[in-house]
Amino acid sequence: AQEHFMTNLIRQKIIVAIDSQVIKYRPDSKKFMLFLPEGELHEIGLLFASYIIRSHNHRVVYLGQTLPFTELMFAYDVHKPDFIFSTITSVPSNDEVQPYVDRLCKQFPDSKILLTGYQVIGQDIQLEPNATIINKTSDLVELLA
Repeated sequence: AQEHFMTNLIRQKIIVAIDSQVIKYRPDSKKFMLFLPEGELHEIGLLFASYIIRSHNHRVVYLGQTLPFTELMFAYDVHKPDFIFSTITSVPSNDEVQPYVDRLCKQFPDSKILLTGYQVIGQDIQLEPNATIINKTSDLVELLA
């Protein structure tokens, strides 16, 4: 119960911080689509990424937790993002991560796929040229600079 309480308190604080941001889009601002795979509930890292991306004056389409792949495809067709960002912490599981990453890369070849989370960092994930693993927050900040 204490972990859920603290997680939701932190989640609420990040959402308030995101809502208070004043974004000044530039002509070179990029569009990022953020989501968690279906079954994935670990949202704090994704919310924090949204905050960081927006603080660099980029557009964010935040799709949230446990998004079915078919809905991701629909949202992609509507928004045409430059980047797709996801955190893979517990879902998909170990043996399903590589096929999931492969599917993302092949389904969205015109976007850069940014991945982070326990299931991809430090794992033996083979990436297509349009994918990058974000190992730490500074990697994301560097990419946005």
